[in-house]
Amino acid sequence: MKKIKLLPHEKNLLETKQLEDITHTNSSSTWLWCRSSTESILCQEGYQNNRSTDDTKIPVYRVMGDIEVAYLLKNNLLPDTQPYQAIVPGPDGRVYMEGYLKGKKKVDTTPTTVVEFMIPRTLWDTLFAIQHKNEDGVVSVGLGNKAGKGNGLFNKSLESNESTYKIVTVKRSVKEK
Repeated sequence: MKKIKLLPHEKNLLETKQLEDITHTNSSSTWLWCRSSTESILCQEGYQNNRSTDDTKIPVYRVMGDIEVAYLLKNNLLPDTQPYQAIVPGPDGRVYMEGYLKGKKKVDTTPTTVVEFMIPRTLWDTLFAIQHKNEDGVVSVGLGNKAGKGNGLFNKSLESNESTYKIVTVKRSVKEK
């Protein structure tokens, strides 16, 4: 018999229907998922080059491990422990970051979660001007000390509630009982 081991915040998101269980039969992992914040707006308005007609906020995505997520949930800030801390905008950014959970992309931080941040367009433009690079068809901006060093700016925006976040995808291993 398989037992799902969810972390308390994941269990709460599932119970409050902020995430839904989309795990397929016989999967070796449990998958929790929800729509992006802007999905219905972007479908209605059109989304070209990561821009919608409401250009004040944009979604950016980041894949994270459990320690980073715990820090974010506790402090409403990103830790400064990751050397690159890439964020990627728009629907393609989410697909790209989910690739780390699906094994299409590799990283040594044991990612479990994709977080969507809604950030001011002006913050994105500032971070983009500091540092950006093309990665497999998307543009990433690094926040860490080996990339753009924009973590402080990003955290100021989170601290002031100009930027918000929500967990949009979780992959959790299923343990045999």
